[in-house]
Amino acid sequence: MYNAYPKVEGAIELPSKVEKTQLEGGCNVVSLDIAYPLTTLSLYVNAGTRYENRQTSNASAFLKHLAFRGTNEKSALRLTRDIEHIGANLNAEVSRDHIAYHVKGLRLPNTPSLDIISETLRYVLNPLILEHEVESTREVLLREAASAQSDYRERVFDLLHAEAFRDSGLSNALLPSAARVNQVQPIEIFAHVKNTFYPGNRITIVGTGVDHSALVDKLKPLFTKPELKGRFRELKGQALPQEPALPQTSSFVGSGITVRLTEATDTHVGVAFPGFSSSSGDLLSAQVLTDLLNNGQNGIRQALANFSWVKSAEAVHLDYSDTGLLVVYAHAEAGHGAELASALFGALKKFSSSVSQSDVEISKRRVQIGLLKDALNCRFKLARQLATKGAAPQEIVTGLEQVNIAKVAKTLDVQPALVSLGDVRGVP
Repeated sequence: MYNAYPKVEGAIELPSKVEKTQLEGGCNVVSLDIAYPLTTLSLYVNAGTRYENRQTSNASAFLKHLAFRGTNEKSALRLTRDIEHIGANLNAEVSRDHIAYHVKGLRLPNTPSLDIISETLRYVLNPLILEHEVESTREVLLREAASAQSDYRERVFDLLHAEAFRDSGLSNALLPSAARVNQVQPIEIFAHVKNTFYPGNRITIVGTGVDHSALVDKLKPLFTKPELKGRFRELKGQALPQEPALPQTSSFVGSGITVRLTEATDTHVGVAFPGFSSSSGDLLSAQVLTDLLNNGQNGIRQALANFSWVKSAEAVHLDYSDTGLLVVYAHAEAGHGAELASALFGALKKFSSSVSQSDVEISKRRVQIGLLKDALNCRFKLARQLATKGAAPQEIVTGLEQVNIAKVAKTLDVQPALVSLGDVRGVP
């Protein structure tokens, strides 16, 4: 039988006990006390791009950069000074599901360090959104938007989401749009904060390298029934946008949809199939399926390896709170669109019938190693695992024993959404 977590003499035992507490008002606290010299606290808010509407589009991108540029409780200078004083650093990221704020610092015995980290996460929920900071952020985002135009992989992924989840929040683009960035006003950013940062059940705080009871004690006075605070001086007298958000229950509706965008560049092809949500019992099977598509003897990379004009090929499974998307992406030199499409679709057609049990067992090991490496090497990946799945990597990998490739591979039988970008000659 497959041993999900083999015992090796002398190996370091990673803690597997995840502790959870729900504060009054709905805020969830999840922690894993790893014997590690760093403490990381991450605040996940259900405020990613899927929660934007037409009037608040790109607001989450602004909030990522505005996070530590001043709050109603502390100025940007004080936030930075206090964090640097304890040797910590700040980071923020935006996904389709979340805006995430991370504070990472040395694990110190003195409680003021944990006080400062906890307070910082609470304060970023009340950003000042000052006019001059918005203008400064606008310049940054315009540079990002210009750079994104040549990021064809991410553009293909955005287009696939737009078609696969049409008319729902997951269809919103993750990349910033220059046209929209130029239009965003402070009142619209504030509207996104007001609409999505509260109430407390939209918030999950994840701690690694910290004692759970000590963490809860620090967070209780800060996150019990959290409310929006502050005067928002520069927004006084302005009306908030009233347009409702797009429907948030998403499902795959992209079957048979084809999008072709001609540009003077290489050929980029993306194929999207239905995927599995973060809480799905089939998620691990989907991860093994993705690994087999990438690294298996009969996967897409192996099928395309003999063509010198192929620059890259990969399968990616993206899981969200209520659904998922399996994307197969390939990049080839211009002039080979027909050959690329033929080879790629041929490999996908033969894939399910050519996977052996030994391939599956090897893939399980690769997935196991990847999950455990994240626990050791990347606090942010570990934090996301804890926030979305509520389980330690060791608990997650035990599910590899129940992997059912035959079941999840049926998603490849669904007629996919197809996006081609660049030199699309010959691509269906």
